[in-house]
Amino acid sequence: MENESMFIRFCMARKKDNKEAMIKALGTVCKTKGKLTVKEIGESNFLFRFVEKDYYDRIKEGHLWCFDRNVMVLKDYDEEFMEPKDLDFGKEEFWPQTTGLPTRLMNKEVAKAIGNMVVRFIRVDGDEEDLRDRFMKIRVLLDLSKPLRRGIMLSMEDGKARWLAIQYERLPRFRYNCGVMGHNKDCTNTCLDDNGEEDKAKDGMADDRSRSNDGVGAQSRFTSRTLNEILSDNNMEDSASDCQNRSEERDEPDPGAIGNRTHEQEIRFPHHLCDCAPIEADDKARIQFAQNLEFLETEFFMNVTRGEGLGAYAPEFAKGGPPPIGAKKANLDPLLVESSRNLVIRKAIVTKVGGIPRPLLDTSSENFAKLFDKAVGYCLDPPFDPYANTNNFLLASYAIPYVGLEGYVGTIPFLHNYTSRKLVASLLGVESGQDAVLRALLYEKACEKVEPYDITVADFTNMISGLRNKLANCGIKDEGLIVPLELGAENRTTSNVLSADTNSLYYARTPPEILRIVYGDGDEHKPGAFFPEGANGNIPRAHL
Repeated sequence: MENESMFIRFCMARKKDNKEAMIKALGTVCKTKGKLTVKEIGESNFLFRFVEKDYYDRIKEGHLWCFDRNVMVLKDYDEEFMEPKDLDFGKEEFWPQTTGLPTRLMNKEVAKAIGNMVVRFIRVDGDEEDLRDRFMKIRVLLDLSKPLRRGIMLSMEDGKARWLAIQYERLPRFRYNCGVMGHNKDCTNTCLDDNGEEDKAKDGMADDRSRSNDGVGAQSRFTSRTLNEILSDNNMEDSASDCQNRSEERDEPDPGAIGNRTHEQEIRFPHHLCDCAPIEADDKARIQFAQNLEFLETEFFMNVTRGEGLGAYAPEFAKGGPPPIGAKKANLDPLLVESSRNLVIRKAIVTKVGGIPRPLLDTSSENFAKLFDKAVGYCLDPPFDPYANTNNFLLASYAIPYVGLEGYVGTIPFLHNYTSRKLVASLLGVESGQDAVLRALLYEKACEKVEPYDITVADFTNMISGLRNKLANCGIKDEGLIVPLELGAENRTTSNVLSADTNSLYYARTPPEILRIVYGDGDEHKPGAFFPEGANGNIPRAHL
């Protein structure tokens, strides 16, 4: 076959790289001298035309994606039917190696599950016997705009936690703290070390367990899963028939794509937005952002316990906003009804900074069912109903308030006015007490099965927390009731009544992280889930 074409994007971290040397080196490595022509199309974009298909296949299969530690993104290109703008340079194949697994688990089934957790599994290099070496070599499709995952904390069948390290062959340039390829000193301060010094690029991935949970980058690259959870990801297709009746309204997210936004179709490497970095906003906008979450909590709790919401008891605080969708009274234990009546809108927000109109909220059974389906990874049968009984209500309550608590923790350091800090500190106290009550009630039932599902209360909390971490895409900032010892308080306990880091400090989230969670799709620009028309106020509207 003649004139087989390939489009290659060289993603430079430095502007003065010798591109001619790079092209020459590529030809030498692939032994293509005199058998290809290269045409530069715009900055760092090259069209390779191969005279012989063998050489084209050699590069395509080998994916020589690194030169002088700069990323090379390779794409098939049909010059007759395609334009450069049709190409998406947001993903490329890489070869992570995993170490730390027992020999009996070094098989293709486990490799596939782990590959899908990194981003998207393609294949295992080598046969079954090759896998029983000291590491597994997996080919995956990575999203180049996201931090590299350093490892996975697995809970084994015997209850012990095991760290599964992930290393990358020929790793291109990346910033150690944020862990994103292509970042350099011009990135935001999340790419600086604790002393404000430029962090040094490294060839390998260090063990996250040696770093503090305070670093955004460190949190971004590891997760905690049980062995059964990662293996169950492989069986999702087998249970598809159970979801046929609801498949149109319950599209399951790709396990490796949650939180990934669609890349603009341009000929450029996707910009690395440090999505976990603090935002710029004044005190009023930050506090009014929190009111969206207070509206959500208030409408849910008031309707669950009373059968009516703000419209019946304090319509002035809604400021003309639409009533919620699907809210109704639940079938609860009497004591729980009394305690839930204390969870009402914080009038102080309206008094101090002025209110915002109540956004359109969706607290319907159908919306919660979709959320829980995403959390467990398949369609529950029957669909989860938060209003059916006390246990379901507690789990639904677990799914809502904690992001508000994290939002207050993340807001306080950036408030300028004494009155604002005093207000948010007071709200934080109430919110943390509310979260503690809910988690304590759930912890008492941790080992109980949630009827009619074969899932315990603790497992549900772990899966909900895992989903929120995936959607927010900024590392572990949310934990269920039972965690591996390495993630427990001061690394000494697996019980987790209060969700906090290893130093027993509450986690913090930024407004964009929170929007990714409550919008349900991992995208702060795309309203949905609890806020079908988006949240109100300057911060949410700036992201639309």
